Amino acid sequence: MLARKICSRINSPVDSNSWSAVARAVIQRPKLILADEPTAISIPPQGEEIMELFKKLNEEGTTIIQVTHSEKNATYGNRIVQLGDGWVVGENATEATRSAQ
Repeated sequence: MLARKICSRINSPVDSNSWSAVARAVIQRPKLILADEPTAISIPPQGEEIMELFKKLNEEGTTIIQVTHSEKNATYGNRIVQLGDGWVVGENATEATRSAQ
């Protein structure tokens, strides 16, 4: 089902570049995904779909490290580490993590 969803997005004329990158990242079901601004070139509905996909993959056991300037996208994770000038300046659990405890 996951593969079918990604393939349908790749074949769509809208936002196929983002979905092609996602497909390359998840095709082998890696244990770790490094995502640098994964929704930067996507339009908002597709960006949310990408983040939901990452959330599902994480729930299935894939570790996802995402670098983003988007506070909204950061909330999809379990933990937020804030950097400033290359140093850790803050760290906290997201709401989803706190409510699960």
